[in-house]
Amino acid sequence: MRRNQIHLEDRPLRQNKAFLRAVYQNQELENVRKWFEKLDHSAMESKIDRGMTLDSYLRLMTPSFYVILQTGSPFEDNTIRCCAGGRDRQGDFRALWVISPFTEKNYGIVSGLFERIYKQDLDSLPILK
Repeated sequence: MRRNQIHLEDRPLRQNKAFLRAVYQNQELENVRKWFEKLDHSAMESKIDRGMTLDSYLRLMTPSFYVILQTGSPFEDNTIRCCAGGRDRQGDFRALWVISPFTEKNYGIVSGLFERIYKQDLDSLPILK
């Protein structure tokens, strides 16, 4: 298990969508929390977007969306975070969050999904300074 922050926006959009889908839909992650947010640019207020679905979110995604995987988050050392965000056609910022505890089981699941989709060992990536 390695603590790291990996920026994935330079990877193909197809793979990023597949990874987000796999992590979001995974039923084996323990104590997982997941949600969508919308930041209304006119009100500058972030709200949970209860009407958003995974399929709708993935359709909104463009190559300009950022995608980040944090294992042992720099903000909370005990979490794994997978998040994505970007602006929709109306200019509102949309985000997807999946957060679970930084445990061996959860790390093994996420690293397995990462390796299957990106064809790269998560532990082989350089640690972000």
